[in-house]
Amino acid sequence: MKATRTKNEHPWRVTARIEKNDALLMQLGHMCVAWASLEYVLFQLFYHLTGLPTSVVRSMFYAQNTSFAKISLLHATYTPLLTKKYRPLAAGRKLKKFLDGLGALANHRNGFIHDVWAHKQIDKRLIAQFVLKTKGAHGQIRRVRARDIVALTKRIETAGRRAIKLTRQLSPQFAASRERLLRDRDLTLLFANSPPPQSRKTKKPRSRAVTSHP
Repeated sequence: MKATRTKNEHPWRVTARIEKNDALLMQLGHMCVAWASLEYVLFQLFYHLTGLPTSVVRSMFYAQNTSFAKISLLHATYTPLLTKKYRPLAAGRKLKKFLDGLGALANHRNGFIHDVWAHKQIDKRLIAQFVLKTKGAHGQIRRVRARDIVALTKRIETAGRRAIKLTRQLSPQFAASRERLLRDRDLTLLFANSPPPQSRKTKKPRSRAVTSHP
């Protein structure tokens, strides 16, 4: 006998546990593992960009609490490194194109991680998410199937392989650019002569007349 619902009852019910769809749960786990691996590859890219000790690079990179913050850190690092005479080098253009593509990938991944999960009231094997950033009282209902997560995982794995390839190709240019920046010594505040401190005229304290009492 099928379950019945009232006229105003929503067909989807928010849930804190997915119990009837093990295949989807397994693929969700694979996706999380793939993303962690991608971020580790980006950490290696950051290491080769900076040339700093591993412990310093790791502390800087993993202090960024979101994927977008990590991507922004990479943008901020390669931009001055791979720019010459105010024009980006070919290596910089390659990295920009790659990192810009990661933004859309991170948005897609964040949807699976942070949007609210729900199941169909008449069949708990049917899974969806409430996309609450959209308009409407309940946001947008998005059906989620295991194959949707598989497709995203493949894109994440492809991005990881691309990051490894770029790191191997561009590492020699990273080192050469760091040497060039050290020779340029264009940090005005660091190398300019500081102005002499201005002397301040101090007022002499007025002498007080001492009155003698008889």
